[in-house]
Amino acid sequence: MSGITTDGAAYWASILFDLETVPNNYYLAVVNYSPDETADGTQLSEPEDGAYTRVAIPKGSGSWTVTNSSTVQNTDPITFPTPTEDWGTIEGFVFCLSGSPASGDQTVICWGEFDQPAYVRTGVPLVISAGAISINLGTQADTISI
Repeated sequence: MSGITTDGAAYWASILFDLETVPNNYYLAVVNYSPDETADGTQLSEPEDGAYTRVAIPKGSGSWTVTNSSTVQNTDPITFPTPTEDWGTIEGFVFCLSGSPASGDQTVICWGEFDQPAYVRTGVPLVISAGAISINLGTQADTISI
C-alpha cells in the first residue's frame, strides 16, 4: 500500500495555491515498518545507525521524469550511506520536508511499502534503482520495488 499522508494533502494544497514555497529538495527516509497516511516525521522508526541519513532528492527533471500524465519516477539510483551496523528489515519509505529527524519541518508528504522488505546489513548500502519509485497523483498510489 502507499499514498499521500494527511499532512501531505494539506502541504500539496498549500503548494497548489501558492501559500507555501516549494523546497529545493525532498528527503527520502526508510523505516522498519509499513507506514500509513498518519505518518509523522517525529514518530518515524528510522535506522538508529550513526551512519544513516535521509537522502536528499532534488526537485526537477534531473531527478524525476514524467512517465504518463499523472506519474513521475526517479531517474537515478538512490543510494543510502553505507551502514556501520545492521539496519534490520526495512519495510517502507516516506518523503519528508526535513533532512533530519531531529530538526526542521517534520512533515511527511507521502509514504509507501517496499514490494519486498529488504534486510540491510553492515557494510552493504541500500540502493533503490532508477525508476523504482513511481508516484502517481492520479490514483494516490506510489510504489517501490527492489
